[in-house]
Amino acid sequence: MDVKIIFDEAFSGEADGAVWIIDTPSNRRWYAAGHGACPGSAIFQTDRYPIRDDAVIRMIWNAQEHNPDWTALTVIGAALTHRISDKVGGDGRLTEETAGFTLSRP
Repeated sequence: MDVKIIFDEAFSGEADGAVWIIDTPSNRRWYAAGHGACPGSAIFQTDRYPIRDDAVIRMIWNAQEHNPDWTALTVIGAALTHRISDKVGGDGRLTEETAGFTLSRP
């Protein structure tokens, strides 16, 4: 299963599979329109993480826990940093992309 973890605060694209999306008014409307209908989807908050990388790492771990059959986790709206790579790189192959990065299981 592919899982999208979206940090874009005004996401308007398409997303297949489970979707984890940051809680903003715009994203709540997007999610309520049926884009979060796949099991394993969620709206998340990052208020308790003062460092953005910590929020990204925690949401990756949470998505893995809630979607144990994941094959790829695509993070949109957050850059791949050395800190993120060090924490989650052992879980699969990391690939940088234009809008973020993907963690794929081998």
